[in-house]
Amino acid sequence: MKSGNTLPLGILIRKFRGEDLEVVKQLVDATIAISYREAYPQEAIDYFLLFHNEHNILEDADRGCTFVLVTDRIVGTGTLLGSEIKRVFVDPSLHRHGLGDAPDRNSGT
Repeated sequence: MKSGNTLPLGILIRKFRGEDLEVVKQLVDATIAISYREAYPQEAIDYFLLFHNEHNILEDADRGCTFVLVTDRIVGTGTLLGSEIKRVFVDPSLHRHGLGDAPDRNSGT
């Protein structure tokens, strides 16, 4: 996956930058709060919110390669650590548009 690939709906993929942290954290928290509530008890949701903290987001970005999906704002994020895909979150209003799928499905490659 190359930084700068254009996805459907005019969404751009680019590498995470330190100044993205606050927005990415808000996106992760909102996605967990909305998307997990039907599948998990509140205790599990609280755990996920604590686990996906700013320190862990930055640590994974430093150790691996974190990307963000951008329109006029950040609408998704994901991290690749070696062969492990971690922390894939997409704005709940954009769920079911294929944005969390494998990059080759979205980019036509």
